[in-house]
Amino acid sequence: MMRNSLPKLGRRAAVSSIVAVALSASGALSPAMSAAHAATPTQMTISQTLSQLSDLWAQQTGERPEENTERRLPSPPRPSWMCPNERVVLGGTRTTRTAGTTTTTTPTSTTTGATTTATGTTPVVTAAAVPPGAKSGAGAPGAGTGKTLVLYDNTGPYSWLGEVYGIQTINLVSHFGAWTAHPVGQYTAGELAGFTSVVYVGSTYDEPVPVPFLDDVTATKIPVTWMYDNIWQLTARDPNFTATRGFTWKGFDTSSVTEVDYKGTALTRDILNQGGIMDHVITDPAKASVVATAKRADGTTFPWAVRSGNFTYVGEIPFSYVTHDDRYLAFSDMLFDSLNPTAATRHRALVRVEDVGPDADPAELRAVTNYLFSKNVPFSVAVYPRYRDPKGVDNGGRATDYILSQRPAVVAELK
Repeated sequence: MMRNSLPKLGRRAAVSSIVAVALSASGALSPAMSAAHAATPTQMTISQTLSQLSDLWAQQTGERPEENTERRLPSPPRPSWMCPNERVVLGGTRTTRTAGTTTTTTPTSTTTGATTTATGTTPVVTAAAVPPGAKSGAGAPGAGTGKTLVLYDNTGPYSWLGEVYGIQTINLVSHFGAWTAHPVGQYTAGELAGFTSVVYVGSTYDEPVPVPFLDDVTATKIPVTWMYDNIWQLTARDPNFTATRGFTWKGFDTSSVTEVDYKGTALTRDILNQGGIMDHVITDPAKASVVATAKRADGTTFPWAVRSGNFTYVGEIPFSYVTHDDRYLAFSDMLFDSLNPTAATRHRALVRVEDVGPDADPAELRAVTNYLFSKNVPFSVAVYPRYRDPKGVDNGGRATDYILSQRPAVVAELK
């Protein structure tokens, strides 16, 4: 059983979900939108974002979004290379490690941020200021006292997708305390010192991850959760990664994976997800352990998530193609081990009565809610305020449009 029941992505009508993603990517809804990105002259319009979302969905499913009435968040595009070159990518310059040697080309940039002072023999690090444009928020009601930094990718043709994944991450980490979010490219040296944990969402292949972030991840003692791309930049920067962590990445596995096993529970993974999963090699079982396992169609398995000390690596983005029994639940539960390992186990659930609007049947609504109430089952009702059928598809050819206030019987049941 999962330790807690956290909010999950549900299915939505095509128009509503795509518009929500588009508004998020354009900055209209996003709590994680950076000021720098918002000021960019080439910032995408909602129509451009809709077009790119449609293209990405078509690439992965063979259909356009308008051809189906239910839509879920897609995965990142398939990786450029199944086995990436181990290198640091920063502003066009790279640090490459091959055959046990390290060759570095230093970028023409300076790093400012944290300062270090000495007290006796123990250095004291003063946290760098959060970059302008970063967004912060308090924890959800009943959240803990933690403070999590969420970093996401924001370059390339699907930069908006990284931000949407960042928002989904915020939804989860806010259950553990306050949060701050911004693109990883805005990270400043020492910024981690101001937080109790960090989650990096690597959705863009070869995103230029700042060297100060790579160095701070290597040195920090706070919990680090790293998803999907650019792990090869971290191992290139830290030649001792494998020896220290007891595992390393192997390459993207694009096999058909429809199951992820976690704590004895078989969770689903949609076959539409063709983004690939980064495979791993455990070199020292005393230091690293497999947290969840991906199962191929032929029954063979490989690590889906690995943990070593304070570092947790997840081989894909768990927010894409989510269903009710998806491997997303494994990721949600894994956050407890990283962000609140002493949390008590609680088997809780909430029934969500979804898509209730002006066209709802008041008698049916009363029957459902009365039954749940009689069984002492906690529930919520998700309501939309307007019903439209402009072509009369479900109303005998008659165009129909009305709002909730025009259906007092429905409003009475909701009260």
